[in-house]
Amino acid sequence: MKDQTRNIETFKVGAGAKMNEFDFHKRQGQMHERRSNEIEQNPVRSETTAEKVARLTNEAHKKLLRKKKRR
Repeated sequence: MKDQTRNIETFKVGAGAKMNEFDFHKRQGQMHERRSNEIEQNPVRSETTAEKVARLTNEAHKKLLRKKKRR
């Protein structure tokens, strides 16, 4: 076979070690809980579209000024 890795199951871990579906979902749940706890402790306000456009425009303007200085 040319490409033997193509048929490897996604939940196989490491060389020869396997994780059954129960353990896989258990670990996924733990990671999700840990992530949600981090979000609760450090709430991040998402940017509005107007804020994002303003930020990107400002960054582009600064980039343009840097390029003009190099010339």
